[in-house]
Amino acid sequence: KPDLVLVYGDTNSTLAGALAAVKLHIKVAHVEAGLRSLDKRMPEEVNRVLTDHVSDYLFAPTETAVKNLYNEGIKDRVYLTGDVMYDALLYNIKIARKHSKILDKLGLKPRKYLLATVHRAENTDNRKNLENIIEAFIDSNE
Repeated sequence: KPDLVLVYGDTNSTLAGALAAVKLHIKVAHVEAGLRSLDKRMPEEVNRVLTDHVSDYLFAPTETAVKNLYNEGIKDRVYLTGDVMYDALLYNIKIARKHSKILDKLGLKPRKYLLATVHRAENTDNRKNLENIIEAFIDSNE
C-alpha cells in the first residue's frame, strides 16, 4: 500500500487515480492544482476541480492557481511550486539545441515551421473553431 499517490494535470486518468486513492484511504498529491478555465463544459475543468477537492496536497504552478484554490475554500495544503512543465522545457531545450537532429530528419529549417497541439474538444469538435485555428496558421505563415 503506497503512502501517497501523485497525480498530474487534468486528464481522466488524473481524476481516476485521485478517486481510487481516496477510496483506498491513501493520501493524494495533485501537481498543477488550481488551474482553472472556469468553463465547466470542458471535461478537463471538471477533472481539475474534483481532483483538487479530494487531494491532500495541492502543488500549484502559479499565484493565480493558489488564489483559485483559496476562492474555492481550500486555504491550506496548498504549495506554490512553479510550473514543472516549463522548468522541464527550460532544462531540456539546451540539450535539444545541442544534440537533436529532428529538424534535419524532418527536412525543416529553424524558425520556418509551425507546431501546435490542438487537442481540446472545443477546438477539434467545433468546425468553425478548427477553421479559425487553421486560418491563423496560414495567416502567420504568409
